[in-house]
Amino acid sequence: MSKLYDQFVTILGDIKIFRYPFWLVYDPGSYRIKGPESRQIQGLLQPGDILLRRYEGYLDGRIIGGAFSHAALYVGQITESDLVEAPPEGRTSRHFQTGPEMVSHSTAEGVHLEDILTFVRCDGVAVLRLPRTLRKLKEDYPAPSDLRSWHPEEQAIYARLLEGGEVSFEEVWPLAREVGMGKLGTQYDFAFKFEDGNRLSCTEYVAHAYRCLRPALGIVPTRQPFLGGLRHQVVIRPQDFLKSVLERIHISPTAVEAIRENKL
Repeated sequence: MSKLYDQFVTILGDIKIFRYPFWLVYDPGSYRIKGPESRQIQGLLQPGDILLRRYEGYLDGRIIGGAFSHAALYVGQITESDLVEAPPEGRTSRHFQTGPEMVSHSTAEGVHLEDILTFVRCDGVAVLRLPRTLRKLKEDYPAPSDLRSWHPEEQAIYARLLEGGEVSFEEVWPLAREVGMGKLGTQYDFAFKFEDGNRLSCTEYVAHAYRCLRPALGIVPTRQPFLGGLRHQVVIRPQDFLKSVLERIHISPTAVEAIRENKL
C-alpha cells in the first residue's frame, strides 16, 4: 500500500493545472536542460553568438518543423545607456530589460531582451558563432530590397564582400548589435514576410541584424515545407543556421538525435 501511495503522490507532483482554459497535463520530465548545462552555456557564450532553442511536445515545433523552433541573438551586457532610444513608457517593460547576460529575440510578444537563464529553460540549445574572418560564398544571392536604407557602413561591408574582400567579425558586430537593438519593441511577423522589416519573426530578426553579411553567411529565405508539411512557405527556419558557415560551439545532448534526423 505504501508503494502505491508513493507512486500516486509522485504522479500528482508531475501534473500541471492550467486555469484558462482549464486543462491538466502530465509532465514528469520538465525542461531537459538542467543547471550544469545552463552554467556550461553561460561560460561559452560571446556577444554576437546565435542561439537556437527547441522544446519537446509543443505545437509550434510541429508547425515549424526541424530540429529547432526558435533563433535568437546573444548580446551580452545591457545597461541603461544602451536603451537611450527606448520610449519612456517602454523602458520598464520586458522589451527593454537590462542585465549582465542578455539575449535579444522575437517572440509572439515582439522583439525584446531576456536574461540568458530564462532563455535556456527549454529542452535543447545550440550555440553558433560567426567566423572571425568572413568571405563571400561561391553562390550568388539576390540583393536585399531595402539596401539603400542601410547604414553606410553596412552598405560598405556588403559591397566589399561582393567584390571578394574580407570582413572581420570585430567590425561587423557593433553594427549588427546596433541594428538589432534598434528593433526592440518591433511586433512579431506572423505572416513571415521576410522582406518587410516592420515586423520580424525570430529568424527574420537574427538575419536582419546580420543583413550586411548575406553574401558570406548565405542565410536567406527559401521555399520550404511549413505548417507540418501542409503547405510551402518562403522562410528561414531556425535549423537553417546549422547549415551555414557558423561554428557549432555547443549542441545540447538532448538535441543531437533531432539534428541527426534532419541530417544537419
